[in-house]
Amino acid sequence: MAMDGYEPASGFNLPPGCSEADVDRAMGYGEAAPCGECAEAVDVCCDYCVCGRELAEWEASNPGAPPREAVEWARDHLRDMQEDGCREWI
Repeated sequence: MAMDGYEPASGFNLPPGCSEADVDRAMGYGEAAPCGECAEAVDVCCDYCVCGRELAEWEASNPGAPPREAVEWARDHLRDMQEDGCREWI
């Protein structure tokens, strides 16, 4: 079957390669994508990360905090890059 004639079986007029799940995720519906695929994920170690958005919020509310406090915050906010996700995934 040629790609130019392919119509996804969703019942919607979507371009080839685009699924309902892609649209739902872009609109904030459905299942959240894993953190490991998000542009905001800050890789820490061994498939764990912290959310860059949450880290930026913490930094803004704790200006001039010593690095040790940032590390302690990150330790308490680790996310599994393959299992965890959120609706604000980009």
